[in-house]
Parts: sequence; C-alpha cells; structure tokens
Amino acid sequence: MEKVIKLDIAKEEDLVEKYDNDKLNYELLNYLLKQAQFIPAKASVKIEIDVHFKTKLDIVNLLETEINDEFLNTYKEHYKNNLIQLFLFLLGITFLVISIRIKDSLWSELFLIGGWVPLWEMIELELFNDFRGKKKKTILNKLVKAQIVIVNNYEKN
Repeated sequence: MEKVIKLDIAKEEDLVEKYDNDKLNYELLNYLLKQAQFIPAKASVKIEIDVHFKTKLDIVNLLETEINDEFLNTYKEHYKNNLIQLFLFLLGITFLVISIRIKDSLWSELFLIGGWVPLWEMIELELFNDFRGKKKKTILNKLVKAQIVIVNNYEKN
C-alpha cells in the first residue's frame, strides 16, 4: 500500500532557507514529518512535489540530503542520550554502594539520596526523550525510503 505526501511549491523561497539556498526550508521538513507520522509502518511512501517555478536546484537531491541529515542527527541524539543514561546509571549505582559501605548515618543518607537522583534522571531520559526520539526515527526511516517525484517538471532552466 502506497501513501502519497503532496507538496505544492509556489516559489523558490518556499523550498529553501532564506539565507542558505543549499538547505531545505525547515518548515517544509517539519511538514513532511507531520504528514508521515500518520502513515502506517508497513506502507511505502511517495513524495510528489508540484513545482511552479524554474530553478537550477536539484530538488530531489536537496530533499534526500536533508532527510538523510535529519535522520543522522536523530541517531546522534539517541546515541548521546544513551551515553548520558549509562553515565547516570553508573554514578547512581556507585553512590548507592558508597552509601551502604559508610557507617556514618548522615553521610550514608547523603550518598543514598545522591545515588537515587541520577537513577531517576536516567529513567526520565528513557521515558521522555528516548520515546520522542524513537518516534522521530521511525518517521524519518519512512521518509528516507520514500520515492520522490517531481510532478510539474520546472526544475531545470
């Protein structure tokens, strides 16, 4: 089953960033992400771009590059979160072990509290940031595999 995302681009300013003609308009990328989130996981995606202006830009290449870059950035963010979670876990466990080994009740309680704080932070990262990141990776994975077609062929002068 193929789902189609249609883009109607009236002018070049709608396609690229205002100050960087080599970058896709971020609003356009966000629109693609929002449209793709409702497409079932097993459905293939086709992006149809209706261009109403003449340009020297390679629109298909520009779109593929930006989607791939966003996909890689999402993976880097996920990797960074995993490293932070590992560090917080090790820090929390270390403080909890120290709190068990210390005989003084005041220091023991301080290390106990100091051990639980990073463990809860790790759990918060997993529940909130990783969930959004996994959802975005799934959506971007669909867009990376999408077929991109120029419907109204004005892309070359």
